Amino acid sequence: MNKTKQYPPKEVCKLLALSYRQLEYWVLIGVVKPRLEAHGKKNYQKFSQEDLHFLKEVKALTDEGYLVSRAAEKVRKLRHQHTPGQHPIEVTF
Repeated sequence: MNKTKQYPPKEVCKLLALSYRQLEYWVLIGVVKPRLEAHGKKNYQKFSQEDLHFLKEVKALTDEGYLVSRAAEKVRKLRHQHTPGQHPIEVTF
């Protein structure tokens, strides 16, 4: 079984220079859908490396002035045009 690293929201925010509130909003509007990991009665969000790559690209476009929904749409379209597996396995920041 291939286990890839999963990132908690706090680490995602630190790596991408996002506020926690901003990340939560992006999750709320469906920009990214983290995996939920249950621990007792609580569920914790975990983001994959692919999620991080996607969010990094979206953030770059929002930094250029795109609305987050348009940026996410643009990144999805660009990724759909390319063959799978073109993104590096490890996130480097």
